[in-house]
Amino acid sequence: MPDRQKILFDDDCKLCTWSTQIITDQDSDSPFQFIPIQSDLGEDILKDLGDEFDQLDSVILIEGSGFQVKSDAIFRITEQLPGSWSFLSLLSILPRPILDALYDLIARNRYRWFGKQASTSPLADKVIHS
Repeated sequence: MPDRQKILFDDDCKLCTWSTQIITDQDSDSPFQFIPIQSDLGEDILKDLGDEFDQLDSVILIEGSGFQVKSDAIFRITEQLPGSWSFLSLLSILPRPILDALYDLIARNRYRWFGKQASTSPLADKVIHS
């Protein structure tokens, strides 16, 4: 089996953990490995990616030696999902500055709008080791 793509996500964010759960519910043979940015492995990966990721406010999708962030990561992930979720990738025709501005707005307000996890999600423990 080829290396799984890694999704680094904010495990404190309810929207983020909800999104990872949707992905695993949609596809039990998911090509993704979910890694909380708060985990030791997540922190090590962020260090390897460079200083610009010290104050990360984005999901990161790592594929092989490359990676995607913000709306690019979201669209790359959704286009690989089975069923109707792939329709979200159609929004990628909008200009990236608009998409990333919307992403940044949601990222800045994610705790206020969706809440913060009281503890580590059970999904993180399960998938980080898979």
